[in-house]
Amino acid sequence: MPDKFNMSSMYKIGIGRGGNAFHSITKDGTERKVAYSTLLRCEATPIWITWKNGRIAAGNGTDVTMNVAIEWTDGEPLVIKDIGLSSWNKIWTFQIIDPLYA
Repeated sequence: MPDKFNMSSMYKIGIGRGGNAFHSITKDGTERKVAYSTLLRCEATPIWITWKNGRIAAGNGTDVTMNVAIEWTDGEPLVIKDIGLSSWNKIWTFQIIDPLYA
């Protein structure tokens, strides 16, 4: 999000939507990309999300260059200043990795 107090302009990345059937990337309330695959597992699964130079991508594993489940390049990218994470009813552990790594 460019501004944590203004949610009208933001990216939303949905992972494992529709019973783990698809993923989506939304910008400013408009769905921009949908990809169909299963990413989540019954056991603990590392999931990554990265953004750089307008490219937004998500996948599984610990290497942000491998196992891409969804990606989209925004021709007019937002400047990301804040992030928010949420889940439905499962327990998650979140780890932020240095953005220079991505």
